[in-house]
Amino acid sequence: MKSSDDDRLPAVLPWQESLWQQVIAAHHCKRLAHALLLSGPNGVGKRNFAQRLAGMLLCHRDEDSACGTCPSCRQLIAGGHPGFVRLTREEGRRDISIDAVRTMCAALAMTSHDGRIKVALLDPVDAMNQSGVNALLKTLEEPSGGVLILISEFPLSLPATLRSRCQILRFPVPKAVETGQWLSAEFPDSSAADRAIALKLSRGAPFRAVEFLRNPDLMAAATLWQDMMLELLHGRYDPVDAASQIGSDQVATYLDWLAGWARDALSKPEGVAFDRRLLARLGQAAFDAVRLIKSNVKPQLVIEALLIEMVRGTGAKVVARQSTLVAGGGL
Repeated sequence: MKSSDDDRLPAVLPWQESLWQQVIAAHHCKRLAHALLLSGPNGVGKRNFAQRLAGMLLCHRDEDSACGTCPSCRQLIAGGHPGFVRLTREEGRRDISIDAVRTMCAALAMTSHDGRIKVALLDPVDAMNQSGVNALLKTLEEPSGGVLILISEFPLSLPATLRSRCQILRFPVPKAVETGQWLSAEFPDSSAADRAIALKLSRGAPFRAVEFLRNPDLMAAATLWQDMMLELLHGRYDPVDAASQIGSDQVATYLDWLAGWARDALSKPEGVAFDRRLLARLGQAAFDAVRLIKSNVKPQLVIEALLIEMVRGTGAKVVARQSTLVAGGGL
């Protein structure tokens, strides 16, 4: 992949240009909401957009983008802008804590050092617990004058009261032509065949495809996962043995892939008559498992329980050892 500079803000991606122009128009007309919810699948560029948007709002010179060279832009790029707050989940924690949310909201309400707008980015908003959501709702109900940018991959799992107080910007998977052209420019030394495989495995999400192209071993593993799923759903593979094929460093990637595979299979069953309710439950269970592995439960046990319950849901005979972990509620 072409080298990217860490000393500049990310560019607006080709498939986001129309959405970017909508945001610019709203900003010029003073109609940009105080809370923006950027929703869409993993890997479509929501974080790039959010960073560029923060740059545009904080820039001293360029109202349509971000100049990248003024003191404000340089501070943002360096990660030390006093008017910008980024809140993410701390490593090793399942949720974004209520204390962290309160601290972010308090910082957003404070007057900026230069009297300009303040911007906060919460990524991902899905990681908040109910207490954090309640704390955030207070800020949304009583805007401080700053702009709050929320990122979500599962907006429908958020409370309706939260969604209703945000301007929702939807980021769909780009068209294959746009993504293919972008990947070709970013990975000029890769083959067309590898790019096609990466896009298929990533379900068209450009930045997920980048992960596969950067890691050939991961791309090979995901190709095997696809074959493994069909064998499992036909009852031709032991779920425990299948779980053992997922490396400990691949668990989160596998679960994300599995959730996407289930969503795709709902619309494109690949010629196999799987129960739609099973596929929907499988996708949700894979998402829930991502959160579970961030606790003290062993990831391998989470995968075992998930795959065993999945096979049982198909009605196929399960020829597997009993997992020592009972999946919460099953599929």
